Amino acid sequence: MFVRLLSFLKFTKIVGWVLPLIVLIAVTGMVWGLPRPLEALQNAVFDQYNRLHPRQVENNPVFIIDIDEKSLELFGQFPWPRQIFSDIITTASASGAAAIGIDVMFAEPDRNSPSEVLANWKSLQMMEDASQASLNWDVLEKDIMKNIVDPDGTLAKALRNSNTVLSMAFTDDGRSIPISKTGFAIQKTNLELVDPLLYVPQSSAAISNLDMLHEAASGVGLINAKIDSDGLIRTTFTVLRHEQQLYPAMAIELLRVAQGAQSLIVKTTGVRSEAGFSSGAGLSRIKVGQFIVPVEADGSMRLYYTERKNIQRIPAWKVATRDFDPLFMSGKIGIIGSSAAGLLDNRATPIDPVTPGVEIHLQAIQQIVDGQFLTRPLLLKFGEIALAFTMGLLIIALVELTGLIFPTLLWFLTSLSGVGFSWWSYTEKMMLVDPANPIFITGATLLTAGALRYIRNEEERRGVRNAFGQYLAPELVEVIAKNPKELQLGGVVKPLTVMFTDIRDFTSISEGLSQTPQLLTHLINRFLTTMSGLIYNRQGTIDKYIGDCIMAFWNAPTDLENHERLSCLAALDMQKAIKELNHSLKNDPELKGVWSSQLAMGIGLNTGETLVGNIGSDQRFNYSALGDAVNVAARLEGQTKFYGVDILLGAQTAEAASDMAMLEIDLITLKGKAEPERIYVLMGDNDKAIDADFLSGKAMHERMLEAYKGQNWRLAIDLLNRLEAVFPELKKTYRIYSTRIDNFRHYPPGENWNGVYVATNK
Repeated sequence: MFVRLLSFLKFTKIVGWVLPLIVLIAVTGMVWGLPRPLEALQNAVFDQYNRLHPRQVENNPVFIIDIDEKSLELFGQFPWPRQIFSDIITTASASGAAAIGIDVMFAEPDRNSPSEVLANWKSLQMMEDASQASLNWDVLEKDIMKNIVDPDGTLAKALRNSNTVLSMAFTDDGRSIPISKTGFAIQKTNLELVDPLLYVPQSSAAISNLDMLHEAASGVGLINAKIDSDGLIRTTFTVLRHEQQLYPAMAIELLRVAQGAQSLIVKTTGVRSEAGFSSGAGLSRIKVGQFIVPVEADGSMRLYYTERKNIQRIPAWKVATRDFDPLFMSGKIGIIGSSAAGLLDNRATPIDPVTPGVEIHLQAIQQIVDGQFLTRPLLLKFGEIALAFTMGLLIIALVELTGLIFPTLLWFLTSLSGVGFSWWSYTEKMMLVDPANPIFITGATLLTAGALRYIRNEEERRGVRNAFGQYLAPELVEVIAKNPKELQLGGVVKPLTVMFTDIRDFTSISEGLSQTPQLLTHLINRFLTTMSGLIYNRQGTIDKYIGDCIMAFWNAPTDLENHERLSCLAALDMQKAIKELNHSLKNDPELKGVWSSQLAMGIGLNTGETLVGNIGSDQRFNYSALGDAVNVAARLEGQTKFYGVDILLGAQTAEAASDMAMLEIDLITLKGKAEPERIYVLMGDNDKAIDADFLSGKAMHERMLEAYKGQNWRLAIDLLNRLEAVFPELKKTYRIYSTRIDNFRHYPPGENWNGVYVATNK
C-alpha cells in the first residue's frame, strides 16, 4: 500500500506543475485576445475610476446652445424653421463666438422654401382640377421665387458670415459623400508594412446637408458615435475615412475652424517603428492647430469625462431672443444641440446613463484644450501580461514548494498593490493600467494550483492514515499525514542533538501542591506548553514528556544543517522564558496564595549517532530516539545541578556551536560510562561570545583549567578566587574546584593524573 501511495504522490506532483501551467498559458492567451467578458471587466474598472475621479476642468472654452424643453414650447415642434437657426447663428457670431457647431442636419429643404411651397401647391391644384395642368408653371414658379423669402438661402447666408461647422453622419446607405472641406497632411514613418489609413473605419455613404448649406459652412464634422458592445460611449472618433480621404469629427473640426487652421496633420506609425511598438500600427496622433490629440490606431480618442455640472449651456430661446450677456460667448466655441428627451438624442456614458449626444462633442473639446488624455499604450498591455504570466509561474512554484498560505498571501498583496498602482496611474498620470485581468490570470492559476495541491494533500493524508493507522499512535499518524515526505518506516541511524530538561526540586514542589493536584497539573502544563513552543520555534522535535522532564531532539525527521546551534539557541530561549514564566506564575490567579516558589531548570545537550524512527509495540508506535548520545544528554542534565549551571553541552555539540559563548567546565566520567567526556557550560549566544569582558574572563578561565590540570594548585586557587567575581553564575563550579584542590593538596593525584573527575551521581 505504501508503494502505491508513493506512486500516486509522484504522479500528482507532476500534474500539480503541468496542469496549472496549461491553465496559466490558456488564460493568458485569452486575456491577450480580450474576449467580451474580460473586456467588460476591464471597462468596469476604468468606468469606476472615471466616476470616482472625473476630469477636472481647467479651461472651459466651449458651451452648448441648448434646444431644451422650454425652447420647444416657445418655437414649436422640431424641426424648426431655418430662420430660427439663422437667428441663433447670427446672434452667436455677433457675440464673439469663435466657432459654432450645429448638431442638427439639414438634409432636406425647409418646408417653407419656395420650391417646397410651389411643389405642394402644384400637387394640390392638379388633384383638385385636372385643367390646371395647362397652366404655365414656369412663369408661376418665377413669380413665387421672386416674392417668397428662401429660408435655406437665409441660413446659407448666416453660415457664410460665421465660423460654422455643420453635421454629417457616415452610414451604410445614403447619399454619396461630399468632398471634405478639411485638408489633411499625413506624416508617415516610412516603416509601415501596410497603409496605416486602412486601420481607420471607412464608409461609402453619408447623411449630409443641402449642397448650398454644405458650401456655405466653414466646415463639416462627423457626429458618428462609437458605441461599445454594452451600449456605453467610452471613445469617440476623431476621423473617419472615405476611400483615401479622411473626414474630421465634429469636435476636431470645430477646433480647426475656431483656430482658423486650414488643415490637420495626422501622424501614423508602423508595426516596425519604435512608436508602433508602444501604440500599434495605424494612427498615433492628430495635430489641430496648436493642439495635439493622441489617438488609437483607428483614430479614436478615449474620453475622459467630467461631471455634467461642469458643462456650460444657454437655452436656445435666450439666444434667439438675445436675452443673455454677449460676453458669455466671446472667444468660445458654441454647439447647437438638444437636451430635450423627446428628440431622442441621448447616449449612455460611464458617468451617466442618459447623456445628451451634444455633450459628447463638448467633452472631447474640453479635454483636448486642457490636454487631459487617458492613454493605454500597447507596451503597457505587454507589460501587464508579462508580469501576470511571471507571477503565475511564481505562484505555481510556491504552491508546490511551500503550500497554499504564502502564495495566497502573496497573490492578495500583489493584487492589492496592483489596484493601488492602477489607481495612482489613473489619478496622477492619466494612464489606464488594468488591474483586473492580471488579477484574473494569477487568480485562476492560484485556484488551479491550489485545488490540485489540496486534492493531493488530502489523498496523501488519507493514504497515510489507511496505511499506518493500524499500528502507529494516532498523534504520530496525524504528524506524518501532514508531512508524508518525512515518513521513514522503522528506524535510521543519523546524528541527532538530544535535549533533556528537568525542573529542579520538583519533588518538593509536588509535595507542596499535593493537596491540590489540579493546581500541580495547571503548573506543569504551563511549564511544558511554554518550553515546548520554544523547542518548536527552533525546529526541534518533542520526543516525550516524562513528568516534568522534556526529551527533545533536532535533525529528525527533517534534516537540519545547523541542528547543534539550533538546540543551543532553544536552550537559551528556555532559560530566559522560565524567568518570565516565574513572573507570570506569581500573578496567576489560580496559584495565588497557594504557591510562591520559583521554577529553575537544568538542560543537557549532546550530539551523536542515534537510532531514530518508529519505536514501540505492534499495538502502539511512537517516533523516538535511542542510543548512547541520548543517555549522555540525560546525564548532562543531571550534572547541571551538581555544577550549579543552567545548560551543559557535550563535546560534539560544543564544537559545532563554537561561535557561541561557552566555557569548558570539566573532563568527567559520567555515571555508567567508562570513557571521560569533556563538558561545557553554555553562557550566551554569539553576540556574547565576542564581548570583550567575556573574552577576557574566558582567557582567565582557560588559564585556571591549565593550572588545575598541571597541579599548580596555588595559581589555580588564585585564579578561582578572581573568577568568582568575573563569572558569578559559576560560583558553585569554582567552589567545587577549590574543594578538589584542597583534597589534592592532602592526597595528590599522582604524576599520571589526566584531570578526569569521576561522577558519583547521575
